[in-house]
Amino acid sequence: MAAKPAIVVYGNCVGGFLTGHLRQMPAVVEHYDIYWFRSFVAQSKGDEPLDLGALSRCEILLEQVGNFRDDVQRRGGAHFRDIPVPPNCRRLRFPPPFMNTLWPFVASDPRSDSAVRPWIEEGPYPRYVCNSLILEIMKEEKDPARVYERFNAIRIKDRVDLDRLHALTMAKIRGLDRDSDVRLGDFIERNFQTRRLFHMQIHPAGPVLRYICEEIFGALGFLNALPEGHLDEIEHGRGPGAYDAPIHPEIIEHFGLEWARDLSYCHFAEGYFSYDEFIRRYIRFDWTPLLYIGAHLAARDMLLEAEAILVEAARRPHAPSSVFHKLGNVRQRLGWPDAARAAFVAAAYAPRSFHYL
Repeated sequence: MAAKPAIVVYGNCVGGFLTGHLRQMPAVVEHYDIYWFRSFVAQSKGDEPLDLGALSRCEILLEQVGNFRDDVQRRGGAHFRDIPVPPNCRRLRFPPPFMNTLWPFVASDPRSDSAVRPWIEEGPYPRYVCNSLILEIMKEEKDPARVYERFNAIRIKDRVDLDRLHALTMAKIRGLDRDSDVRLGDFIERNFQTRRLFHMQIHPAGPVLRYICEEIFGALGFLNALPEGHLDEIEHGRGPGAYDAPIHPEIIEHFGLEWARDLSYCHFAEGYFSYDEFIRRYIRFDWTPLLYIGAHLAARDMLLEAEAILVEAARRPHAPSSVFHKLGNVRQRLGWPDAARAAFVAAAYAPRSFHYL
């Protein structure tokens, strides 16, 4: 049987998102093999090594533009864009979505870097949720309560010209648009004040993902291949990424972001937290290592080991409800329905977040 023609997607997590949805279209899968080639760290979790021979069958290349530092040399010895595709291959370029405007103080936190283990890839607080102002204060002040007070006393407008930052952000977005077939600048400019477009600087939310899917799948003639209601699910779904970056209240006020008032922010499997809770937890570096170890073991089908670790986590004072939910899920997979039910009941009475000591 002759090999099918290929659709190759080159890009970051949005490329993976597009690949996943292409694979949910039976009419597309029937006619094409679909590949995702990451534009960032090779052999990451979920990575798919690309058989470069598939490029000879590539009929459609969805290529994310941008200056990516990828490890293609490990896979074939050449930069992806230098590898030839058939002359009749259709190439559709799209930009990497990002939004610097709402998060001007992104920084790496050495505490998080030192916590990285095989069971937590990015550290409990990835750089996109860390805050350079807080880190600056912590060089002088060790009491978390005092750090919080001093951070709260800072006037953001004294530290950054928010309108200038937004203008620079939009200029960079429009610069990438010029190299793309799908353009995001107008959509972001029109909607960022009235809709939640990003969970953090580089992870778009549902409205952006729906727009990208409509533009790309529409250009390819694939929109009718999507299951009914699928675009609505994309718009209201979470999309890539398992954490949010909190938006400073002064930034919310400055841009009149009504949608951002009283938001809860996701922190991996730990749960959702108000702005105040999230900032206090970050200053104290609160997290639950045993939860991540248990989830890591469960993902590798080491269920008995995962159950034991999660039981230990559940016994800790003020264990968050997410520990009990994960424990219940593991017990269900083990075929222990009564024990699973007990864990889910306990989750209902567990704190949504840590108590402040």
